[in-house]
Amino acid sequence: MLKVNNIDVYYDKVQALFGVSIEVHQNEVISIIGSNGAGKSTLMKTIMGLNNAKKGTIEFEGERIDTVKAHSIVGKGIVYVPEGREIFPDMSVIENLEMGAFSKNYTKEQMNQKMQEAYDLFPRLYERRNQLAGTMSGGEQQMLAISRGLMSDPKLIMFDEPSLGLAPVLVDEMFEAIVRINKEKKKTVIIVEQNAFMAISISDRCYVLRNGLVTMEGESKELLGNDEVNKSYLGG
Repeated sequence: MLKVNNIDVYYDKVQALFGVSIEVHQNEVISIIGSNGAGKSTLMKTIMGLNNAKKGTIEFEGERIDTVKAHSIVGKGIVYVPEGREIFPDMSVIENLEMGAFSKNYTKEQMNQKMQEAYDLFPRLYERRNQLAGTMSGGEQQMLAISRGLMSDPKLIMFDEPSLGLAPVLVDEMFEAIVRINKEKKKTVIIVEQNAFMAISISDRCYVLRNGLVTMEGESKELLGNDEVNKSYLGG
């Protein structure tokens, strides 16, 4: 479904990714773990067209997208839920959800159906539907960011640090929602997380990034038993 082939990415003259390659198959959950500054968010933003790869290619469903603008990539079926949520604080929950569907020409009935799916996933959004997004709690804003991403009915959805700043009980809720998105809605998922144990636990395969390099990859259940991964990322 998605192939990232040997990409190099720079911020000005500073290289952030070095020959990174990953592959994502349909209906998989892929986790990408690593410490701060490892290049995880840079990789997500490059897939999304927000950064340019100086070398290498990115293919989605057999089509090169590394020269495609971000809004067009959304139209092709990839959505990015960024770190820090980045909801529209001065707009209501409903208006934020409507913005998530900007790439679609939904009928009113289709829009209402997508809204209902969001409320089914996170009932609290229905309770807050007319509330300004900026006045909601961090957990509620994360629910909104995830639901806004789903409004365009993506084939692949990428989550960047979805547990950041959330209370433990809400972290569990977020990960349960991501599993539902994959299993029930049949969405392919990439999750970038510092909460490595949670990310690996719900994923099929995992890539480990360190200083802009993929240093390890494999089946998640195997990496959970890996001594180096345990020591470096799981507190073992």
